[in-house]
Amino acid sequence: MTGRLRVAAGMVPAGSRLCDVGTDHARLPLDLLRRGVIPRCVLTDLRAGPLNRARMAVTRAGFQDRVDFRLTDGLHGIGPDDVDCVTITGLGGVTIRGILAAAPWTKDKTLILQPMQGLDGLRAYLCAAGYTVTAETLAQEGLAAGGRRRVYHIMAVTGGAMALSPGEMIAGCERYLRGHPLWPGVIDRQIKRFEDELRALRGSVKRGDHDRMNRTAWILTDLQRLKENAK
Repeated sequence: MTGRLRVAAGMVPAGSRLCDVGTDHARLPLDLLRRGVIPRCVLTDLRAGPLNRARMAVTRAGFQDRVDFRLTDGLHGIGPDDVDCVTITGLGGVTIRGILAAAPWTKDKTLILQPMQGLDGLRAYLCAAGYTVTAETLAQEGLAAGGRRRVYHIMAVTGGAMALSPGEMIAGCERYLRGHPLWPGVIDRQIKRFEDELRALRGSVKRGDHDRMNRTAWILTDLQRLKENAK
């Protein structure tokens, strides 16, 4: 199991009735079943191929009597009485937003989210829709641009009010990530991103670019504050 999935599995509350959305090979729920963390689970996938792979993996492991398989889009057909915890890992932030928007009952559950991209948009949605992050950490695996290992954010989320600073929207929740050895690098990459954006906007006379420049500078200032506090 990959590092990001191992971290996500570690955030699932013991004894939960789990639903793993977009399960593919079922690596995360199988790890939890093997370790006795969960009693049973529901696995969903939008495509028949990945769900069949999950079914074969579960059968090989001998857990077929403890797993339900659903060929469905996100949480469609899953109800609030079916599960206590929902894991959504390896999907894009826009896709995760759509899944949650279609299942507002998830505010009463524990959600473990690991988006592949679109993290700032997902955070903005969570704030606006009445969710709050209760834990956040980082995991590193694979390769990103420039040959460095890619860093993933893993969040535990439930219903509640949440307010994040502009920099936290981009780089992660300070209260949970301060002191994490990977967080300064995350902030540095975002600082470079917004410095490049600000440089490109300076001197522009296009309509709306002045407001974009002010917003970019505002975010950059807060990212620099986070960098000072990161350790």
